[in-house]
Amino acid sequence: NNNNNVNIGNGGVNNNEDETNSHSNTDNDKFYSDNDNNNGNHSDQEKDNSGNQQNSNKIDHSLKGAHLSKEKKLERAKIVAKFNVGAKDFIDLAVEAGLIQKNPDDVAAFFRNTPGWNKVMLGEFLGKDREFNNSVRHRYVELFDFKKMSFVQSLRYFLGTFWLPGEAQVVDRILEKWGEVYFNHHPNQFYSSDTAFV
Repeated sequence: NNNNNVNIGNGGVNNNEDETNSHSNTDNDKFYSDNDNNNGNHSDQEKDNSGNQQNSNKIDHSLKGAHLSKEKKLERAKIVAKFNVGAKDFIDLAVEAGLIQKNPDDVAAFFRNTPGWNKVMLGEFLGKDREFNNSVRHRYVELFDFKKMSFVQSLRYFLGTFWLPGEAQVVDRILEKWGEVYFNHHPNQFYSSDTAFV
């Protein structure tokens, strides 16, 4: 089109390009603004359609971080920072902040949906052979969706979220659950979850 040609004779570019960039920036601003509004609308719909208690809805949305206030985000960042240096009371702090309830489902979702965790510390927590840690580990692995991933892709993706401890027993505990979830997502690939694990 003639409107898009470079005006070589005048040594410059047609002003329509500037106008296009201007419209593009405006459209981008509108996109992000509409996106924020749409996120809010989806949140309201989820709250209306869910059969869970209202408090549970708030926790679920808070874990995703999309609707946290600045104060809540700051509290969450402080809790993550404390966990990363070995604080044992990070769960109680998250409960007091209203981010989670003290149960394996919420703690697992908190780990899965919150950025910034120290991968070494997270791996150590998930690998501990304690009743609560075992339950959190199981819930954590179950939050992954491996249906559209190959065996190698799913393993890399899973292990990319934390640092796998070196102890053989810890590795077995973590990967055994991963093998179970992967098998459930690919039931025709192996004879059993044990095969996927081995």
